[in-house]
Amino acid sequence: MLDKEFFHKYKHFLAIIAYAIVGFLFSLCEKYISPQYEMYSSIDSYIPFVKEMVIPYITWYLYIAFAIIYLGIKSKEDFYKLITFLVSGMLIAMFIYVVFPNCQNLRATTLLGSDLFSKLIHYLYYIDTPTNVNPSLHVIISIGIYCSLANSEPLKNNRFFNSISFILMVAISISTVFIKQHSIIDVFFGALIGIIIYFIIYRTTITETIINFVNQKHEKENKVNS
Repeated sequence: MLDKEFFHKYKHFLAIIAYAIVGFLFSLCEKYISPQYEMYSSIDSYIPFVKEMVIPYITWYLYIAFAIIYLGIKSKEDFYKLITFLVSGMLIAMFIYVVFPNCQNLRATTLLGSDLFSKLIHYLYYIDTPTNVNPSLHVIISIGIYCSLANSEPLKNNRFFNSISFILMVAISISTVFIKQHSIIDVFFGALIGIIIYFIIYRTTITETIINFVNQKHEKENKVNS
């Protein structure tokens, strides 16, 4: 009985499957799409390599995990909005990678030493190819997480938390250029896409309509099962 109640209460977590599927499709893009366009701006040459910025860069993964778990437990509606933001951002980015396959050649491998930060960047360079970089998913998803948390019912009035979250979003976004994972061009278009998705999800009724439809469907299922 307890397991059944638990499943009904948290079955919205199954929406993570959509995020996982899109993540798998992204890995296929990384493997099979050959880059044709190199992303570079003269501004990139003036941005220094700062190895310590690898910390906010990898904190991105914890930022995602926290948002998914927290909103999944605290607010089902806000959780759906978060997943919608993440999936939409990744799908738009992948579409661009397919029609405009791109890469960057900015990596500062000659500046790396044997310290912890350098080792982290070495590993990052190893597992994350310099392809499919524009728009930056780090930027799109960071904006999505910040907006989802800041507009959520549990946290929308928590100024301290939202200030910290905003700083983290900015730090993650700019870290991409400081550790030479992205061009400033990638950051610009990532931010542009993130802002557009924000307005669609949080400033229109489209997402609310979809969420209400899903909730009504779940309510009908619960009545049938009860």
